[in-house]
Amino acid sequence: MLSLQPAPLNGALQDLSDALEEAHTIIKKLRNEVGGHLSHQALGEALQRIAPETSCLLQMGDKAKEIHYKFALEFIGATMLRHVEFAEAENEWKDILSKTYALGFKAISSIDMLFVAYSRIRNLSI
Repeated sequence: MLSLQPAPLNGALQDLSDALEEAHTIIKKLRNEVGGHLSHQALGEALQRIAPETSCLLQMGDKAKEIHYKFALEFIGATMLRHVEFAEAENEWKDILSKTYALGFKAISSIDMLFVAYSRIRNLSI
């Protein structure tokens, strides 16, 4: 079925598939480490790894859903890197960020291509 689609859509979906395969380990680790079910042990280990000079700020909006914890990125990093040797932590973090960044843009591009293909199939104008 995919082979019947236009080459740009096919290419975008193949790029996304390749990026998902390359980032699979990182995505699984993000899901397991910080994605909704954070263990007390992971929290404790992460807090032990955060540098003492890291500040914990809280910015509150008018509604609970608008609360943003500026400390969250440091916490995610410490959680994801808690089993990595200190000397390797910066390289590991750069790898995580570059792979998730690339994957995000490929996902957006693929979704955009899917909307274009759907609109053409349905003779819709966008």
